[in-house]
Amino acid sequence: MKTVGKIVLIILFVPLFLSFLVATSTKFQFLNFDFWNGVINKPGFYEQLVSTLKKGAQQKDADITKSVLEENLKNFLDFANGRENKLFVSIPKGLPIASGRVSIDELTTISPGVSSLVDPFTLIQISRTGLYATSSWIASLAFTLVILFLLYALTDTGKRFISLGVALVIGGIFSFLLIGSLTVIRINWTGDALLGIIAPPILQDMTKLWIYIAAGVIILGIILFFFKKPKKK
Repeated sequence: MKTVGKIVLIILFVPLFLSFLVATSTKFQFLNFDFWNGVINKPGFYEQLVSTLKKGAQQKDADITKSVLEENLKNFLDFANGRENKLFVSIPKGLPIASGRVSIDELTTISPGVSSLVDPFTLIQISRTGLYATSSWIASLAFTLVILFLLYALTDTGKRFISLGVALVIGGIFSFLLIGSLTVIRINWTGDALLGIIAPPILQDMTKLWIYIAAGVIILGIILFFFKKPKKK
């Protein structure tokens, strides 16, 4: 029965560890302006983006897009992480509704038509994104550690570290399989042209973090193979 229990725990560990990777990216990458700044400032990103959105686009169009996108990303992340009480929008000059940095509340007052696009409930949920991400990350980490603890407790003395090592190595291997699948999708993207510009650099930077974590877990697992409980004298 112990063997069956250990197999079940190892099987459960794999999806929990993968969910931990996703939660880690959500908290430390997707809600981090530096991550997005690195994504959107890759060589040729804005030129491709603007040429896809507008035929005959010029360099000034790319410059305007860069400024507006970076400012609004920062506005959104500040609101999502609870650093701002209101969601602000940076609007370029030349639009009939407004220009500069205005809050969503002001924008709906200036242009009533915008209110149909803004759901107050959705804004509340967005403002709690940082809290949800932190809670999800802590929960995924806690469940992963609980599985490892149960595996440790269920294994006979002298082989406990080996069982933990097996779980970690298998979790790391499945992580690399997922990373490999996402890399194939990134390299051979055949979907929407706009997503084809945005998604590949996101996947590239996201999986880079996963590689470090998965490699670290596999190395730790291998090290645990050599740990043995000292013999009693």
